Amino acid sequence: MLLDKCCRRALALAPLLFLLQFLGIAQAPSPQCTGTVQYTVTLGGGSYADERGYKIVAPNGTVVYQTGEQGGPTSQGGTGCVVSANAAATAIVALNAGTTYTIIGYDCWGDGWNGGQVRIRRSSDNLYVLGTAAAGVTFTTSSCTGGCYQQVGGGTARWNFNTLAFANCGCTNPASCNYNPAALYDDGSCPITGCMTTTACNYNSCATVAGTCDFTSCVDCLDPLASNYGPAGTQAGTCTYCDIQQPSYCYPNNLPANNVLFSYSSPGTPITVSFNQGTIESFTWDKLRIYKSTNLTPANLIWQNGTSTTNLAGLEFH
Repeated sequence: MLLDKCCRRALALAPLLFLLQFLGIAQAPSPQCTGTVQYTVTLGGGSYADERGYKIVAPNGTVVYQTGEQGGPTSQGGTGCVVSANAAATAIVALNAGTTYTIIGYDCWGDGWNGGQVRIRRSSDNLYVLGTAAAGVTFTTSSCTGGCYQQVGGGTARWNFNTLAFANCGCTNPASCNYNPAALYDDGSCPITGCMTTTACNYNSCATVAGTCDFTSCVDCLDPLASNYGPAGTQAGTCTYCDIQQPSYCYPNNLPANNVLFSYSSPGTPITVSFNQGTIESFTWDKLRIYKSTNLTPANLIWQNGTSTTNLAGLEFH
């Protein structure tokens, strides 16, 4: 089979493109999944249209569009009526797809929109994202419609609305944890940033772009016989054991579950455990058990305190 130069070059590049996809290296999103979309905003109906206004705010706080009055009455901390022209009855605003925006409505007189309503729809297909074809959202001196999340008297009201996501967009790389089998166009969401070092506490097996790694939060003593045993740890750290070389460590405060385990090993050599002073409260409040083995079973239990306060002075075990 004969291939012209263009075909041979395309076949030569195919393995490289597959490798880039497999590694999750960012590719430019498909044109069908990028850019802004036009939305139509209408404000009308009711009376006293010259007192109204609104602005649309992006998630980062940027005002993407505003018209008419931009504040409530001075009695509610607003600017009062300062704009001579009515707000635009219809506006075409370019908004990012799949994004939450806020629209803030104002009435400079402070008595609400007097029947005025605002609606927002995608211009290309008239799908509404705020209000409906039958009714927009509005507010009065005491209430607001359409799910507004904040109102200041009759001077200000706020609504959130979500623009529509691009159709058929998503991660098209089956090797990515973000893979969307229903997506027809890649929107650039395949790469995942995370820690890629397997020994890290926050290792992310889905990550394809190196992020910050944490090597300390999961490191703890994993030996239950140690005084600083950390049951929540997943990687072994330094353990400390109570013995005669470390008497100051043998009763720290705030250990897990307020338990302290003393252990001492002397294979082949008898040891004696003795108390020269002190008392311990009843078993209801404080428990002291002495075992003849690190296997903490009832069969190995030598002694435990009773139901009343016990004087430990002179107690001795071999």
